[in-house]
Amino acid sequence: MAFLEKHNVGTGATRVSTLADMSRGTKAMIKELRGKLTLTETGQVSAVMVKGTWIASPKITKRLFEMMDQVGRFDMTMSKLLESVTQVVIHDMPIMLENAESLESLLGKPKATPKRKVSEKITGQFNGEMISFAKEWSGHVFTEDEIIKLLQGQIISFEAKSKRGKQYTATGKMAKQTFKGHAFYGFKLNPK
Repeated sequence: MAFLEKHNVGTGATRVSTLADMSRGTKAMIKELRGKLTLTETGQVSAVMVKGTWIASPKITKRLFEMMDQVGRFDMTMSKLLESVTQVVIHDMPIMLENAESLESLLGKPKATPKRKVSEKITGQFNGEMISFAKEWSGHVFTEDEIIKLLQGQIISFEAKSKRGKQYTATGKMAKQTFKGHAFYGFKLNPK
């Protein structure tokens, strides 16, 4: 924060917001532990990738912000700003490609990501349509009787465990649902 402030990059609110964004979510670049900021694996990769680039320079970033302000005040055309951004990209791409070659030697081999368990699928007729759905829901494998009832649109109940390990009775039926913009059929828990 002091570094950005010293180089007058962004406003105080922008700096705080940027820092918060960099430490949030699955792609966080920094983490805080007992008041100390450290780089995550993603942050380390990013640091190696931008080493020696213009976009990593506070002076260049400050200048781009100034140019955006100039466009906002109509003191500069948008095409002039885009020309400058293009120059930065043209300059930085070969450097980033070269930096990528040294990632493994500097940071080691990437950790293998655990393979996502793919649930067995059941195919059947539901509301006049052939559908496919997961045979398992939250650790419960549907019985033949439950599968027949689900395909008939009936409500079923079974013993299940919450994410915290607490036993409860799951009650629901087959429903068309969406996850991250993708439609699918599956068991849907009744709202409480």
